[in-house]
Amino acid sequence: MNMLFAIRTIQERTGRDLGATFLSGTTISNSLTELYLLFKYLRPKEMERQGITCFDGWAAVYAKKSTDFEFSVTNQVVQKERFRYFIKVPELANFYAE
Repeated sequence: MNMLFAIRTIQERTGRDLGATFLSGTTISNSLTELYLLFKYLRPKEMERQGITCFDGWAAVYAKKSTDFEFSVTNQVVQKERFRYFIKVPELANFYAE
């Protein structure tokens, strides 16, 4: 929360979604939430312009859930719903590149 507060302070002073850069070799390696958090921290005005106020709103625009069969920890086959795909990939890529 301290980093978010610091970034918001910089953004308020400049009046733009600028002032911070995140650098990583594995930006989106584990889950879709990593990309959402990048946008939340670094592009709040654009998120607001798109009407996105939370992860569920972001996921409704840019991600798709699907149900698939998986093995549970007890080696039982269970149906599991997960976010598995990005949708609107060109728009998402432009949003990320800005």
